[in-house]
Amino acid sequence: MKTFKFFSTSLVLLSTVLISCNSGTKTKTIKVVDVQQKPKQEAPIEQKIFPVSFDGLIASYLAIKDALVADNSKAAASEAAQFLSIITKLEGSEMEEVEHQMLEASAPKMKQHAQQMIQGELPQQREELEILTDEMIAMIEISGSSITLYQQYCPMYKGNEGGIWLSDVKEIRNPLFGSKMLKCGIVQAEIN
Repeated sequence: MKTFKFFSTSLVLLSTVLISCNSGTKTKTIKVVDVQQKPKQEAPIEQKIFPVSFDGLIASYLAIKDALVADNSKAAASEAAQFLSIITKLEGSEMEEVEHQMLEASAPKMKQHAQQMIQGELPQQREELEILTDEMIAMIEISGSSITLYQQYCPMYKGNEGGIWLSDVKEIRNPLFGSKMLKCGIVQAEIN
């Protein structure tokens, strides 16, 4: 009988310990969602009119970048439409032979990326900007820029493959992640 009482007491004590230990590790959190909650409104970005020039194309690219920094897909699409318009008009304008050859080679890809930004959602727009940046850098190497630009790099983009963009300010404002990782990145190069 003593053994039975000892065994019963031990079993009750063990059960109490197990229950109290498990109660702290298996808590469930229930999140109450308001179904009538309004979706987050994107802040409007004022669209500027840029000249039909290489500097205008750079300014238009920077406007797309700024819209993506602000997580504003509609503004990025609108700015991409202006970018597309500028590059189309540039193709028909007079310019030096070297610039014309560069534009002839790059314009179809730049137009394609701009078109994808117009039609795409935020993740695709960010991916297109990162790809478009390579074309912009190649163009700037030939045509130059009237402003100082900074090639910036985020090592965490695309599962730590990394991604680049251009900015007209040194301070990091990451368009590839926007508000999720706004300050992730470094300045890789200064382009004059």
